[in-house]
Amino acid sequence: MIKIKKYRLLNIKFLYFSFIVIIMLFSLILSTIGCITILAKFGENIKINVAGILAFTINIFLFFFLGRVLFLYITYSLHDLKTKVKLNLENKRFSIMKGSKHYEINSKNIQKIELNLSTSSYRSLYRYFEYSKFKTSGGEELLITTFILNHNIIENTFDNVKKIKITSDIVFLPKKK
Repeated sequence: MIKIKKYRLLNIKFLYFSFIVIIMLFSLILSTIGCITILAKFGENIKINVAGILAFTINIFLFFFLGRVLFLYITYSLHDLKTKVKLNLENKRFSIMKGSKHYEINSKNIQKIELNLSTSSYRSLYRYFEYSKFKTSGGEELLITTFILNHNIIENTFDNVKKIKITSDIVFLPKKK
């Protein structure tokens, strides 16, 4: 019996992370409204001035941190929107469908695999953003993010293919050529 697993964007991990992003966005909106309300009363007394400066500082931090997480979430989600992956565990073969295009990948037609991994701590939200890049012998480059398939599965499936691990604190998707 051939063992085939199917992967796509709408999995439990993605839905869980989507819930976290919605909560983050809601908190960012609430903190901005609170900051504007406090700063509107700036100058009335010293307590409001201190609260306004503190709220403004916290809001700048939230925009800096959560803004990058939201940007990564949106770019990764848009990249994987119409991507489906079938993994044949016995033949060690991938079937990738990106929209109307279909790619068959096995260890014979892959030159190398770049595993772009995050070095962020386990508590950081940036650790969810990683991807694997397949460079085929035909010159094509295919990306699979961790929203669809974890790099450990890819690493263990293709034993005899050259793998390069590239690490970074925050892993942005490469720009399209």
